[in-house]
Amino acid sequence: MARQGFNQASYKGCAKAAITTADIGVKRLSSPEAMRMQAGQPSNFQLVVNVGDRASSASPQACLEQLMTQDDPRKDYWNGQYLEYWRSRVAEAGAGTSDVVAGDPNTEGDEVYNRVFDRYGFEPGRLLEVGCAWGRMFPLYKARNLKITGLDISEAMIGAARESWEADDSIEGLVVSPAEELPFPDESFDNLACLAVLDATRQDEALTEFLRVVRPGGRLYVTGKNDLYHADDTEALAAEIGARKKNHPNFFTDTKELLEVMSRQGHTLVGQHYFERRGDFAAFHSIETPRLPFYEYLLVFERGESYARVPKISATHSKTFQNQ
Repeated sequence: MARQGFNQASYKGCAKAAITTADIGVKRLSSPEAMRMQAGQPSNFQLVVNVGDRASSASPQACLEQLMTQDDPRKDYWNGQYLEYWRSRVAEAGAGTSDVVAGDPNTEGDEVYNRVFDRYGFEPGRLLEVGCAWGRMFPLYKARNLKITGLDISEAMIGAARESWEADDSIEGLVVSPAEELPFPDESFDNLACLAVLDATRQDEALTEFLRVVRPGGRLYVTGKNDLYHADDTEALAAEIGARKKNHPNFFTDTKELLEVMSRQGHTLVGQHYFERRGDFAAFHSIETPRLPFYEYLLVFERGESYARVPKISATHSKTFQNQ
């Protein structure tokens, strides 16, 4: 059946299709779901999508990916030259400055995330990474014995991930979808990670979906950019202005409001790190109590027993930019 809130839609060239997680790359499901699917019986993991009114050679995979990303201008940006650009930035990750973008602080390296994961841990079982790119973080999750589903809005990113990871036993699925419309049933995952990606999403919608698909007691890792950073953080200001010139999707979080929303809903803040200036994340120069202004954050939550829709908590322009 279609999950609640999933919009059935028409897409030219696709036939009516019953799309299961097997069709979108999930290779193994726990019994009894797997047995029901193998027997052709209805399953909670099915999405029935009405796509077109005539037979087509399009696969269910293609139909779902077209449906989940249609009319979203962000996918064109991520499907352009961004894959190779981001690979080059990750290759030089760590403390210091970039050669790819001369003088810009580097992005954070794996050692930062290993440090955080070792401190706060994961729940045993399944993990969804939203914005997984080519699977950069998968080795870190594998080292912690997690079963991984990777999701990205970009067909190019997921294509690269499939080339490297599709045959790996730790990978349950590689899916093309926006963060705001996750094609999974409620409480499907024990963990969710959205790292260096939330600031490219409509954050209220994405966070609502994150809470929906993670089970109570599950763990959420999120990072993002705060909406008020130091006025003299010239690298941060240049990055914000440069992103808009390139039409790079960019949203700044009212982090105080985010923390209050999550607390009101009953989610537990397990870990918090705040990075005062652009470049501090890569060097892991952080404070663990929010003190404005600051540029970036890393937050770890444990999902409560229930959740509600997250209100609007982000804007396309930072307060620092607006206050110039």
